[in-house]
Amino acid sequence: MKKVKYIFSFFCFLLMTQGCTTVDKTDENSLQRIEFDLNKQHVNIHDVGLISDIAIVNLANEEVILGEINKVIKKYDRIYILDKNKTHSVFIYDNSGNLINFISNVGNGPEEYIQLTDIFTNSMDTTLNLVSRMDRKILKYDLEGANFKQVEYLPKNFRQFSKLEDGYVGYMGNYIEDGKHPKNIFTLSKDLQIKGEFLEIDETWDSKVLDNGSVFSNYEDKTYFIQPMDFNVYSIGTDMISKTYYIDFGDKSWPQDLTEYGDVRRVLRETPERYIQRFYDFQETDNFLIIKLLIKGQYCLALYNKSTQETFVADLTPYTDKYFFPFGKIVGIDENAIYTSIEASEMKVFVTGKNEYNNFESQYPEQIKRLREKLPNINEEGNPFLIIYYFKK
Repeated sequence: MKKVKYIFSFFCFLLMTQGCTTVDKTDENSLQRIEFDLNKQHVNIHDVGLISDIAIVNLANEEVILGEINKVIKKYDRIYILDKNKTHSVFIYDNSGNLINFISNVGNGPEEYIQLTDIFTNSMDTTLNLVSRMDRKILKYDLEGANFKQVEYLPKNFRQFSKLEDGYVGYMGNYIEDGKHPKNIFTLSKDLQIKGEFLEIDETWDSKVLDNGSVFSNYEDKTYFIQPMDFNVYSIGTDMISKTYYIDFGDKSWPQDLTEYGDVRRVLRETPERYIQRFYDFQETDNFLIIKLLIKGQYCLALYNKSTQETFVADLTPYTDKYFFPFGKIVGIDENAIYTSIEASEMKVFVTGKNEYNNFESQYPEQIKRLREKLPNINEEGNPFLIIYYFKK
């Protein structure tokens, strides 16, 4: 297992990004390099001291059916789910999966949105915020989603948006809205005035976005940013952006001289599994740095242990402790937990204990028994189950 190397001088690395070719106004003084050996055997996600407990949330389906889960926020005793592509709605549940409310207001009116792209909560004014890209809006609701409070207008067509300690940050997703300011990241003041602009978009990547995963993450008072085909992890403030980590995958790292869109497409077409192409999510926790990757068609997690400085690549293997079911599709990660979804029809198979090819109950009789007791009635056409894997503190 590789040890961390520290870099205290300028790290000259040409960014191969989803449109980002220059980094301006950045601090390079304490960039930390973390190496992963992807040729080593992967470990079991449940054997590395990451997860302490789980929760199964049966999302109620009597009133509404989710299209898909694009983002999950857990705040206090509420779970907020964004479905931006199918129902264009936000669903609010309690910790037991009971539906509290849902917001579905597509339209051109003052309290409506045209293109729902992100959500976030704001602890300063205790609001749930919906971000609409095309009409440049933030629609603010109370945390129950029951009362609309106000609409605020954004200066740019942001694809993703996040709260900073003293302002906000928005991500353009490679859309060059203004040729004089072709940047991917804009920081904003509390009253939504632009404070800084960073990470220039290569014109060959204009409007070409890989819209999967979250570019922003938060840990304590820090906000991080990642972008596809860039192996740096950035820290963001309202007037600065700095490279905090560089993730080195050795011969699996993307070639530094391949930057133009046409060349990238050619390499991906000819050797689609030759290189790591992107981070899908990045998250710091009390004990680990977590990076979601796609390796040979399978999602996995690259883990860095902050205490031991060891690195692992962990497969998303089934949960076999109290119950037995697959790890699920990752739909969110925050500093407290990983959130995955399992379709109701798939969970039904595990409650049954077998399928055409496998007899799960013969291998995990006690786990299947407890799963049946936990989920006695499953509507196969209903909402997916939300699985919460809590991190060890």
